Amino acid sequence: MLRKPFSDVVVGERVTFDNGYYMTGHVTRNLGTHNGKKMAMFFDESLNRERLIDYAAHRSVKVENA
Repeated sequence: MLRKPFSDVVVGERVTFDNGYYMTGHVTRNLGTHNGKKMAMFFDESLNRERLIDYAAHRSVKVENA
């Protein structure tokens, strides 16, 4: 897995948040940014459902291509 800023994550990439949300899943839609946070629809594998998240765009996440 590699790390990159959340602002660079694209739809379909498998992401692990290890600081804040502590979850793994994949981004299903990018919704934009607001006040320095990227908003996206995220499929949470542990809950087996999609949810809206906002996360600081500059913070890094672990990424594995889908």
